[in-house]
Amino acid sequence: MMMGIILLVTLAVVALATTRAASATVEELLASMTLEAKIGQMTQIDISYFKNASSPAEVDFGLLKSYIQKYQIGSILNSPFSGGPIGTMTGYTAEQWRVLLNAITEYSSTLTSSKIPIMYGIDSIHGATYVKDAALFPQAINIAATFDPDVAYTAGKVTSKDTRAAGIPWIFSPVLGLGLQPLWARFAETFGEDPYLAATMGAKIIEGLQYDWNQEYAPTDNTNGIPRQTAACMKHFIAYSMPEDGHDRSAVQLPDRYLRQLYIPSFQAAINAGVLTAMESYQEVGGVPMVSSNDYLTTLLRKEMNFTGFMVTDYAEIENLHNWHLVSEDIRKAVYLSMSETTIDMSMVPTDNTFFDNLVELVKGGFIPESRIDDSVRRILTVKETLGMLKNPVVPLQDPLTATVGQQSDWDASLNAARESITLTKNTHATLPIRSTQRVFLTGPTANSSISQTGGWAMHWQGIYYEWENPRQKMTVWDAFQTGNYIATSNFTYYAGVGLDDLDLSHIDTAAVENYVQNTDVVVVCLGEGAYAEKPGDINDLALPAGQIAYVQYLASLGKPVVLVMIEGRPRLIHDAVAVSNAVVLAYQPGPYGGQAIAEILTGQTVPSGRLPFTYPRYQATMIYPYHHKYSDQCVIPTGYHSTAYVQCDTEFHFGDGLSYTTFKYYNLQISKLVLDATQPGGDSLFVTVDVTNTGKVAARHVVMLFLYDLYRRVTPEYKLLRHFQSIFLQPGEKQTVLFTLSTPNDFEYVGVDSHYIMEGGNYMIGLHPSVDCRAPPDLWRINTSDTSSGASSMCSLITLDVNPDQYHPVCDRGCALWTQTSSGICGATVSSYDDCMSTCIAQDWQWDYVDCITTYYQDSSCTNIDQMQCYDAFGMVDNGDDDCHNMVSEGFVAFYAGITGATGFVLGGILFYIAILAGAFEETSTATTASETVVIHDAPLETERLILRPITLADAAFYLRLMNSPGWLKYIGDRHVYTLPECETYVAERMLPQWTRLGYGNYIAFRKVDNEPIGAIGIFSRPGLDTVDLGFALFDEFTRQGYAFEGAHRLLTESFAAFGLSKIQAITDPENIPCQQLLTKLGFQFVENLVLPNETKHVLVYVYTKP
Repeated sequence: MMMGIILLVTLAVVALATTRAASATVEELLASMTLEAKIGQMTQIDISYFKNASSPAEVDFGLLKSYIQKYQIGSILNSPFSGGPIGTMTGYTAEQWRVLLNAITEYSSTLTSSKIPIMYGIDSIHGATYVKDAALFPQAINIAATFDPDVAYTAGKVTSKDTRAAGIPWIFSPVLGLGLQPLWARFAETFGEDPYLAATMGAKIIEGLQYDWNQEYAPTDNTNGIPRQTAACMKHFIAYSMPEDGHDRSAVQLPDRYLRQLYIPSFQAAINAGVLTAMESYQEVGGVPMVSSNDYLTTLLRKEMNFTGFMVTDYAEIENLHNWHLVSEDIRKAVYLSMSETTIDMSMVPTDNTFFDNLVELVKGGFIPESRIDDSVRRILTVKETLGMLKNPVVPLQDPLTATVGQQSDWDASLNAARESITLTKNTHATLPIRSTQRVFLTGPTANSSISQTGGWAMHWQGIYYEWENPRQKMTVWDAFQTGNYIATSNFTYYAGVGLDDLDLSHIDTAAVENYVQNTDVVVVCLGEGAYAEKPGDINDLALPAGQIAYVQYLASLGKPVVLVMIEGRPRLIHDAVAVSNAVVLAYQPGPYGGQAIAEILTGQTVPSGRLPFTYPRYQATMIYPYHHKYSDQCVIPTGYHSTAYVQCDTEFHFGDGLSYTTFKYYNLQISKLVLDATQPGGDSLFVTVDVTNTGKVAARHVVMLFLYDLYRRVTPEYKLLRHFQSIFLQPGEKQTVLFTLSTPNDFEYVGVDSHYIMEGGNYMIGLHPSVDCRAPPDLWRINTSDTSSGASSMCSLITLDVNPDQYHPVCDRGCALWTQTSSGICGATVSSYDDCMSTCIAQDWQWDYVDCITTYYQDSSCTNIDQMQCYDAFGMVDNGDDDCHNMVSEGFVAFYAGITGATGFVLGGILFYIAILAGAFEETSTATTASETVVIHDAPLETERLILRPITLADAAFYLRLMNSPGWLKYIGDRHVYTLPECETYVAERMLPQWTRLGYGNYIAFRKVDNEPIGAIGIFSRPGLDTVDLGFALFDEFTRQGYAFEGAHRLLTESFAAFGLSKIQAITDPENIPCQQLLTKLGFQFVENLVLPNETKHVLVYVYTKP
């Protein structure tokens, strides 16, 4: 009997099992679309491509119309004003945008075969960037500094409203990478260095960005409920924010465990919040460009994290595989690589038709199956349906939302965000607040700059270009003091002083400065940066330009108190300036109204409450030293002659730092229980309460933070991790009891040695307040360490996580959760009892490798019944033979090829080859013993186990290309590609690869025999010279150059088949494989049920399908 375990070459393209179930409307629409219409939906073009040559502020509607009609594109992005103002025009109003969007959607809904509306996308980063007069908010780093999720939600909601008012349904925001690399030009776009903070704020801003404004407008307007929801786009997946050299788009080197521990939480929170779209990132991780990464964009994002929305590339990233990353020789191979290795759905092309043309060619040529295209288009259409675009395809010219753009309540929300974010980090001798009777000298390069305050993505990509084109409402620090609302204007003087990029004080009028200082009580000096975004914002030195530092030192030398205000998008090194300043205020990039917020805080009209969402570095060498660094990451200080001590490194300011004009007392720390049971069904919890009283004289907001210290664990623990925080507001003398809940597994899981989330028993410390150090001696467990009175409460408490190894089985929990799924289980087989499964798992001592294997089958839906699953069946539902990896290898379950990058299924002269090895050997010969055979390689005899080696030609390699590319088999080990069952990976890496190398594998084909009967090919090896190019394309090109057409290719393959004892090639089909027949028939293939085999050959079936 021959059983049908089919290894079907599917052109190396992944099929997504986690795609959100599409509606009948979407499926019907998809079924009606031509290939060109589908690929058009996957194509996104920059609006700049359609600029009117004679009038750049306008669109060439003739060109736009013809392009939409020809390519049926699914999306357009950007603003004609992204590169700066055009003449005196700084951008489109919401009404002007709607005229453009009305035309675009009218064209796409009437001139294309599918009638699907174009989905316009835009970078609304901190407010509706490109909508004229819309309220702009502080940057994301400011939003993070508030530690107030409601601020994030409001910012997202206003951004959504103003973007939708312009008719635009898609927002490329938020940035969810961590702010750990201070050199990075997009640091200000992050929510800081902490994964929990970034996850919390990111999820809330997404909730605001995807708010459906029809909840407020549909009942009262007369526009028939036109769509008013926008789609957020989480970006940039993943690890983009940690370039090794600090330069934007540069290489990232992150261990997988580190990436999972720190970078996944914010993206997972976004997925859990229902984010509709995602964007991949510009950089490479570990040498693999993200736009071509199967590991990150398919396995991690789609399968592990279960993201079902659609994913777009970043700007020109597919072309960058050729132009920037240098992994593809031309654009065709770049398109192939991204489409075959990832689940990317849309290419931000952005200014030509190369993606469209090449992808159409690849599908028609058989390199990419149309089913891969269908998966992406299904996801795109589902989002368009969610946004109401399929039901209402044309953006109307009018909408009540347009009248709300720039309304005062939006600007008030922006101002409030700035107020809550600005952080006071030093205040010696109560220099602040400034009294209304004091004289103030304001100076510095950012004191009168809305450009610096607002940063990048403000009206244009690189921010505001000129002060004259300021947002409709703005207030610099100079503007605020000029109003007279804070101090009398007669007590206020101003001098610009040093420039942003000055290296010395040669441009300073020292006589004027000294005169101003002599006649003032307080000097306020505003330093920092200008506006920038992305690559143009790269710097090579984190130190603030020397002229700015020298200016502060000069001002301080004149004898008056100096207040340093930093307006910057990233933490520039300022230690020498901090050292001579009496007070330091970190304003980050607080937005157009940031000047008013700064003035209010300087003068006490607003009490500062912002907290640092990152660690502010002191030195270049330790600029990446987040608060959650490892304990062993220590610095050396001298303690005497030839004597040193190891200590935690100095930073300028710590994560969570933030002073106030009042004082808060923490006391009465209570823990509901001291032992948590990790094995308790449904998880276990404990409650932490602490009393906080405002002991000062003014009302103020205050952020209470809870940190968890994992004292010892198998993978080195972080120094501490923020687990929860709350924002409270207290009147003078008011007390509030703050409650936190710590729960298993969420608060105690970490990424273990096997790169899976686990809990580990042991002791933990709970710490309240960022200044408390629960790893230090107990006298540092108080918030005010100088207070040794009996009333000074310790803010640290020891708790224990009890993990009983006889009851805690994370491997079994995961595996049995899959086996006992009530719907379909694994490959259609469901184990009835979870308890029985757990007993089996414990008895058999399952390992993570096995669970990874069954997870692959469950996620991929790569088999329809249990006897097709090619990993060990723990329950004996089908006899798949011995589970020992050595037996699997020796039975021919392993194949590899060296030096082929991005190998693909291959079309030769019109023949599409699918190979199926039907595993009769599993049933009939798996236990057979076969004597070792002597084989000859270049006349050198070698002994092998059941393997025969022989030289092959290039034509042979063409046929065997990607033979074993069934889901779950492809693994990467070192510089080789290894095909193996997941549970055998270690065995192959440690034992088989060295053995094969010694045996002289190289330019050879390996195929297995049982009892001298050919069963099939199990490996392919490239010839020298093909080690850096895609083998499939190389073969195609070479055959073409040699003049081979259908007959020539047929002849070469006939010769290749002769190696297996096959007398001729004909096409056959397995009568039982109905789904395969239906699929191939739909693709236009013919079937011939006739194969001539030598009498002695029993175990080979080769499928060859020819297209008419």
